[in-house]
Amino acid sequence: MSSHLPSLIERSNWLKAQWHLYGEAPCSAEALIEPALRLYEDQVLMERPSEFGVLLTLFLCELLQQVHRREEVATLVERALAWAGLDISRREKVALLSWQCRMHSFFQRQEEALTSLAQLSELTRNENDPLLLAQHRRVLAMSLFAQREYRHSIELYRETIELYRLSGDVCGWIGLFTLIAQLHRRLGERDAMLAAYIDCVAGAVAQRRWVEASNASTGIAEEYAERGEHALAERALKDARDLAGRASTLPVWMELELCATEAVLCALKEDKAGAVVLMRKAIESGKALGWRDMSQRLRQIVPWLLELRQGEEAVAALERAHGLELEAAHEVGRKHMAIQLRLLEVDHAKAEQARSATHASELAARNQALEQALAKQYELQTELIEASKLATLGSLLAGMSHELNTPLGTTLVAVSTLADMSRQLGNQVRQGTISRKGFERDIGACEQGAELARRSVESAIKLIESYQQLNATHSHEHWVEVQLDEVIRATWDRSIDPRSPLRIEVDANLCVSVHLEAFTEVLRQLLQNVERHAYAVDEPGVVQVQACVDGEQILLTVSDTGRGIDPELLPRVFDPYVTSQFGKGRSGLGLFVARAAAGQKMLGKLRVQSELGLGSRFELVWPSTPASL
Repeated sequence: MSSHLPSLIERSNWLKAQWHLYGEAPCSAEALIEPALRLYEDQVLMERPSEFGVLLTLFLCELLQQVHRREEVATLVERALAWAGLDISRREKVALLSWQCRMHSFFQRQEEALTSLAQLSELTRNENDPLLLAQHRRVLAMSLFAQREYRHSIELYRETIELYRLSGDVCGWIGLFTLIAQLHRRLGERDAMLAAYIDCVAGAVAQRRWVEASNASTGIAEEYAERGEHALAERALKDARDLAGRASTLPVWMELELCATEAVLCALKEDKAGAVVLMRKAIESGKALGWRDMSQRLRQIVPWLLELRQGEEAVAALERAHGLELEAAHEVGRKHMAIQLRLLEVDHAKAEQARSATHASELAARNQALEQALAKQYELQTELIEASKLATLGSLLAGMSHELNTPLGTTLVAVSTLADMSRQLGNQVRQGTISRKGFERDIGACEQGAELARRSVESAIKLIESYQQLNATHSHEHWVEVQLDEVIRATWDRSIDPRSPLRIEVDANLCVSVHLEAFTEVLRQLLQNVERHAYAVDEPGVVQVQACVDGEQILLTVSDTGRGIDPELLPRVFDPYVTSQFGKGRSGLGLFVARAAAGQKMLGKLRVQSELGLGSRFELVWPSTPASL
C-alpha cells in the first residue's frame, strides 16, 4: 500500500487482490497480515467508520485466526460491531456476529456467546444464502459441542462444510474435519474418526493448506499407532513432516504436535524412554503457549512412566492433567449454557408458530420470551453454582467413603451390641437370675457378634491395603514358577462368590515364571470387574481366560460377552476414580490398581478392547522370565 490515502475503488481492488493471494496460498497468511494491519491502523482507524473498514476487519480476522492470534481477532470484531450508526449489509453483520460468537466460545464466555448466537439466529431465520447459513451452523455446532451433544454437533459440522463448499468460500473451514474426527473419537467411533482425518488431509492438500493437512496426518499416525499398525503409522508421520515442510512458516503449535506424534510412535516401537523424552519436550515447550492438548499428552505419558517404573512421576503427570482439566471444565458455565440454549429453542419455536402475526406482535412476543429467559437465568444462577460445587466434591469422595463406612459401621453396631449384652449378662450372673440355657444362648450371641466385628475390621483393612498397594515396587524375590491354569482357578475361587451364576473357562495349561503377588492382584481385579460390571445381577455368563507364549512374553486374556464399556468411558477406564458405579459401592480404583501392579511389579502392560453390547477383552502381557526384564 502507498503512503497516501487511496480512493475507495483502489482500496477495494487491493483487498480483492489480497483475498485472491490468500485463496491461492493460504499458508501466506502470516506475510499478508502486516500490510493489512498497517492500512487498518494508520488509515482506517483515523477515518470515520466505513463499510470498507468492516470488510478489512473480516479479512484480518481470517488471517489472524490462521496464525492463532485470537485475542486480536476478538478486539477487531468488538470494535467493528461498536461502530454506531454504520449501515452494513446483512452478510457483513452475520460474518461479524459469527466471529464474535466463535471468539466468545473459544474464551469460554458462554453467556456472551449465547447472546451473539441469538442475534445470529434471528438474522438468518429466513436466509437461503449458503455462506450465511454456514456461518450460523458453525457456531451452533460449537455450542452443541460444549453441551456434549456430539452426534448433533457432527451433523451440523458436516452440514456447515457442504454449505461452505456450495458457497465457494476460501476461508479456513477445512479444519472442521479435524473437529469432526475428535467428536467421533469421543463417541468411540475410531473408523469414522480415521475417515474424517483422511478427508481433512485430502481437502487441505487440494486447498494448499499445508498446516491443516500436516495436523490431520499426525492424527492419522497416532490412530494407526494405537491400532499397532507400525508401517502405516510411520508413513503417516512422514507425510505429516513432508506436508509441514511445504508451509512457508510452520506454527510452533504444529511443531509440538509433530514432536508429540513422534513420541507416540517411539512408544509403539517399545522405546518408552525415548517416548518420554520427546513428549516431555513437547509438554514443556507448550507450557508457555497454553497448548490445548497439554492434558491429553500428560495422560499419554502416564503408562510409559509406569512401564519405566517411575511411579511418582506418573502420579505427578496424572495430577497435573487433572488440574488442567479442572481449570478448563467450567461446569457451571456449561450448565448455564444448556439452560439458555433450551430457552432459545423454545423462543425460536414460538416465533415460527406466530409467523402469520404482524411484525409488531411477533417482536413483542420475542421480547417477552427474552425477559422471561433473563428472569429464569437470575433465579437459577445461584442454585446452579452451589449445586456444581457440591457435585464436584461429592462425586470425588462418595465412593471411597461408602466402601469404608460399610465395614466400620457394621463393626460399630456389633461392638455396641456386644457391650450391652456383656453388661446384661454380668448383671444376671451377679443376681443369680440366669439359667444355663440362657447363659449359653447369650455367650453364642456374643461369639457371633465378635466374629461379625472381626470380619468387618478385616474388610476395612483390606480396603486400606488396596490403596497402599499403589506405591508397591518390583522385586525379583516374588517371581516363581507356577502352573498358570491352577493359579487362575484358585484366584477365581477366592475372588468370585461361589453362589454367582458366572462360570469360567480356562485355556492356560502353561508352566511360566510370574510375579505371583502382582499377577493374582491383577487377575482378581479383572475377574471382579467382570462380575460387577459385565453382567446384570444374577445373570449367567461365561468368563474366558486364555494364555499363550508370544516370543519372550506371556499373553493372557480375560474376555466376556457382557454389556461392554461405554465409548465415552473407555479411554479413561484405567484412570483412578473412574467407574460407571461411582458412589454405589465402587471407588473406581480397581482397574487403576491392576494396571499399576502390571506395570510396576510385573513390568508388563494391561490394555482393553470393548464394544457396547458385545463384551470386553482385557489383555495382560509380561516378560516370560525375570532375567529378560
